[in-house]
Amino acid sequence: MNSTQSIIEAVVALEALAQQVEEQTYRLRLEGDSFSADILRRYQSLQEQLAPWGATPSLLVSESGVGNVEPDELEFYEGQPWRVVVGKETIAQKLSLREGEKTILFFSVERMTKWAKSLDPFSHADSIEPDFSRPVTVRVA
Repeated sequence: MNSTQSIIEAVVALEALAQQVEEQTYRLRLEGDSFSADILRRYQSLQEQLAPWGATPSLLVSESGVGNVEPDELEFYEGQPWRVVVGKETIAQKLSLREGEKTILFFSVERMTKWAKSLDPFSHADSIEPDFSRPVTVRVA
């Protein structure tokens, strides 16, 4: 299995080309205005790093799921708005240290802090946010 460090490096490389980055407890979303060969290479690198963890990022170009873009198809997608979505639940579960705990993974201290400031630990309104009446570990990569 690839190390978490290699995943972090792949995420940071793709983040560098994104105009917008949004991170929630369950996903990381990277968006940009103009898809390119460089973005494709970095996305494919992220795919390779996440595969052993059982996580599959999604690539959307012009709001359409693309899957794998072959080099000869790149011309069709170049210059279009793009989005990469990484589901973090699978990775976080594999980083869990205690049975029965909820593990939350963030790729940025700043984004984790923003999330934490918006929390009400006494409220459990939906199934996406953690239930703090049970064991919870927050990891920042």
